[in-house]
Amino acid sequence: VRSTGNYVLTFIIVLVALKKFGVDTTPVLASASVVGLAVGFGSQKLVRDVTTGFFLLAESQFDVGDYVTISGITGTVEEVGMRTTRLRDDAGKLYILSNGDISTVCNHSAGLVNLFLDFAVPATEDLDRVRAVVETTAERLSNEYGESLLERPRVEGITAMTAAQVTLRVCYRATARLQERIQMRLREVLREELARAGISLA
Repeated sequence: VRSTGNYVLTFIIVLVALKKFGVDTTPVLASASVVGLAVGFGSQKLVRDVTTGFFLLAESQFDVGDYVTISGITGTVEEVGMRTTRLRDDAGKLYILSNGDISTVCNHSAGLVNLFLDFAVPATEDLDRVRAVVETTAERLSNEYGESLLERPRVEGITAMTAAQVTLRVCYRATARLQERIQMRLREVLREELARAGISLA
């Protein structure tokens, strides 16, 4: 504020001096008006960015490491500042977003999600054996992911059936942040345990 006051005072003194020497100060005043408007708009944008940044931090709408979609850009939050938010997409591109331009946020890492996995076994297979394999798989995943796995995988029931195969659905609940990783790991572990039990996939 003090610096701004000094600049204004200096500007007025210069104008008075120019007038005393008979210099037309109208063009100078016109230029100053344009500069003043530009500074005013810039300050307004800065205030909006900082204000939005304050509420983003105070309300914890998203944190560093969250997977979000902001202004049509999806990626991982790398930094949340008072003026800008840094977001890196899956291709590795870094986006720097002005906080004042952020209106809608989809936080894919918030809360829990219900997930399922369908797989088919031969129609002649003993389903009790299959359920036992799913239980073993659930135990392994529970040991690996702990609290991120809110409900262990379980056989929900049969979703399709033909003379050749039976399709079973495994359901579970996990944190949104790790849903893709847990889903991929479930496929891998289930395949291993089925093979270990001598059960083939149809």
